[in-house]
Amino acid sequence: MSFGFSELGQKTVLALAVKALAIGVLFLLNIIVSRTLGVDEAGMFFLVQTVVMIAVAISRLGFDNVIVKVFSRYHSKGESWRIWALYKNVLATIFVSSSVIAIIIFALRVLIGSAIFSNELLEVVLVVAAPCIILLNIITYHAFCFQGLKFIFERVVFESLAHSSVFLLAILLLKPTTALELFTVYLYALLATLIVAMLRWFNVARLNINLSCYTLHNSYKADFLSALASAKIMLSVVVTTQIVHWSSVIIIGIYSAPSDVAIFFASLKTASLISFVLVAINAAAAPTFAALYGHGDITSIDRLALRISRATFLFTAPLLTLVMLWADEIILLFGSDFIEGGDVLRVLALGQFVNAATGPVGYILQMTDGEAAMRKGVLVGAVVAIIGGLTLIPLYGILGAAIVTTCAVTTQNLLCVWFVRQSLGFNALYLWRKI
Repeated sequence: MSFGFSELGQKTVLALAVKALAIGVLFLLNIIVSRTLGVDEAGMFFLVQTVVMIAVAISRLGFDNVIVKVFSRYHSKGESWRIWALYKNVLATIFVSSSVIAIIIFALRVLIGSAIFSNELLEVVLVVAAPCIILLNIITYHAFCFQGLKFIFERVVFESLAHSSVFLLAILLLKPTTALELFTVYLYALLATLIVAMLRWFNVARLNINLSCYTLHNSYKADFLSALASAKIMLSVVVTTQIVHWSSVIIIGIYSAPSDVAIFFASLKTASLISFVLVAINAAAAPTFAALYGHGDITSIDRLALRISRATFLFTAPLLTLVMLWADEIILLFGSDFIEGGDVLRVLALGQFVNAATGPVGYILQMTDGEAAMRKGVLVGAVVAIIGGLTLIPLYGILGAAIVTTCAVTTQNLLCVWFVRQSLGFNALYLWRKI
């Protein structure tokens, strides 16, 4: 059976182009925010934004990549009529969960702002940030729905490019000067993006999902319960992944000044540029992994994984070299107050290079019913992040945070390489293997 590898190649190129544009917009956005607000106000904005991103990821309840896997399998087998019911059930579920979490954050804003981060100004910012959780959650959910139907352009656009572009334009026009004003602008940017995303989704669904069969089948409850069972496993993966990625930002916010949050956040986001190639390719390849596994074609999974690993290594090695040589000059783009971030950026860049060099092992596990193994790997990474963060950050500040984050990411990815080797029989790090 043919799974359209030439089509996958075309979609990968498109995903790379759009993702590169999205990365550029986000990079420019972070620079403008840092220069416009100053290091302290920018630190508050980045800290609250981290809280929002963690809340959004958790309130999706682990459904994101489960939706990609299930939608792509239904679509490849000609059972698109099952997609619509599952889409509606999951949408309702994550709307309720994100609303509950937004209400909790709003109710606990005093505790979060004053007691945890010792910053009363955060209380007011959290009032505006809470509804952003609901809007961003629904936008991101639709991005994964697009990916499940192999609409990779829409996936990348609505994952980050659309609302980031609207947000950037609004900042340039309205010129907010405080974290509170900036989050207000962000709220309206998300609302505008949500409207466009919903309109595009309904058009895609009308043309690609057999809605006429919607009332003729009674398997919808079983489909939802099956997806929910996978999501429960993935929720623990999501929670621990958030710990690996963002615990250092939170711990810095507790122990240090907002300026340190700003410097570390800027360094972390800049370092992530190294692995953007892997992120873009994964967006295009994930549905293919799921479809291949659904048909038992492990050899093709191995072949595709090898191509991705080689491509990401070739792209990321020069980027790592660039960052290692000119980290100080790069971080100064955010302003002279960010000069301490040079070595932080170098350390974080090493972690992102390992992330890219190991290839799509995380996505392979998620798309091939390896959620339990993925959970083990990420859990170990989360333990490293928490224990290391609480130990090194109070002693060494943002440099300690960078070391901990890199160690946690490296541990997580190497364990996932091992689990792929155990479950599917190939070593994703063995780039010179022949198939």
